[in-house]
Amino acid sequence: MTEAQGKIYVIRTTAGQEKNVAESIYARAVAESIDLLSVFSPGTLKGYVFIEALSAHSIEEAISGLRHARARVQ
Repeated sequence: MTEAQGKIYVIRTTAGQEKNVAESIYARAVAESIDLLSVFSPGTLKGYVFIEALSAHSIEEAISGLRHARARVQ
């Protein structure tokens, strides 16, 4: 059996709000059963959150209307 491969997506955020955005995305994914594999925000990289997911649709669902999450980087 093969496991599905996730892709890493980059989300732009308001600088200084990376941790809050990552926590909000995780909370929404758990509450709404959105298929995300991981969410992380490196402390040294300001303005970005990284999300591992199986599809871009899951990312859009997770960040839609979320304060301080600006857009998915193409």
